[in-house]
Amino acid sequence: MYNNQIVKEYNVNDNQYEKILLLAKKSSSVNKRIDLLIKNIKMTNPEKLEKIVESIEQCIK
Repeated sequence: MYNNQIVKEYNVNDNQYEKILLLAKKSSSVNKRIDLLIKNIKMTNPEKLEKIVESIEQCIK
């Protein structure tokens, strides 16, 4: 009985590990994309920058 319980607990933790790993990868990917956007925005000319900011503001309202 004890051995079966360990196997069941391991399987549950393993499934959660995969789920958490996928979430972490997605989060990391989004953060890298945001960092790249910020870097590119800082190098953008003022006219384009105003349009970018307005577009972002509209999206997050």
